[in-house]
Amino acid sequence: MKLLVVATALVTAVSCASLGSVHLDREFQEWKFKFGKVYRSPGEEWKRKQIWTDTWDRIEAHNARFAQGLETWSMGLNQFSDMTSDEFTSWLGMPPLNARQLARYNNQY
Repeated sequence: MKLLVVATALVTAVSCASLGSVHLDREFQEWKFKFGKVYRSPGEEWKRKQIWTDTWDRIEAHNARFAQGLETWSMGLNQFSDMTSDEFTSWLGMPPLNARQLARYNNQY
């Protein structure tokens, strides 16, 4: 009986993860279309999608806190959502964040 409960829970968890993955795949494709994103290779697209997914997760967590009144502003995706912090600061012409600044940024958002 315990094995059946564990197996059912595992199947449910895998199914939910798959549904979430399909949802994020669709969201990523829509985001790419909206901002005209085209990548040089499947490997580059995979890398950018991983960065974008991390950004998505950070935004969702922040906005959940916003909805609870724990934050004073909300976040959203933009054309830079597939860039790392270092890539973005470089794009702005700024020096990369040092380890302390990056840790503070990651803990804050």
